[in-house]
Amino acid sequence: MNQVLERCGHRNLTLNSTHAAFNLYVSLGFTKEAVVYQRQGEASLRLPTLPALEGELSELPSDRLEEITRLDSRAFGANRERLLRLLSEDASVWVLKRGSEIVGYSMKREFGNGHVIGPIVAKSDGDALHLAAVHLKDLAGQFVRVDTREETGAFAEFLRESGLGVYETVTTMSKGRHFLNRTNNEPWIYGLASHALG
Repeated sequence: MNQVLERCGHRNLTLNSTHAAFNLYVSLGFTKEAVVYQRQGEASLRLPTLPALEGELSELPSDRLEEITRLDSRAFGANRERLLRLLSEDASVWVLKRGSEIVGYSMKREFGNGHVIGPIVAKSDGDALHLAAVHLKDLAGQFVRVDTREETGAFAEFLRESGLGVYETVTTMSKGRHFLNRTNNEPWIYGLASHALG
């Protein structure tokens, strides 16, 4: 780790730490920012009632991925275009539009014994619910995982009622600039690509 940090120089760093590695990262100057809840289970046969949809959901063709890159960068704080292209190769990508503006997106891909839904990027709980539900409705009875920093609130409750209980947690930590900066009416990462990718 000291060799890695030396090569990184004065860059701002962030990671998701397991329980076993937490004290190591603290000793290296990382500070805790949030907990990531690994929610998983068999998706319910019937989803909870959703709020009214504000906008229009549609599937995004793989050759138009650049349409979500700017939104993702605003939410994540860095450009992840290369990662998103890799993740989307075998994924279903849906976007939420209001007018001509994309205000959220979500991905679903095969993972382990089932599927993972993430990233999920949205500006509000209601938008995030619809962006998760558009995938969950086709996965009834199947194993699904969503990694989220939402401990309570509408999104966390929706996942719980959809059959996804908390299985494990990891801790988001940073060294240098604070990584998580939630702002009203700005995109937020409701579902991570995975706890290993952030």
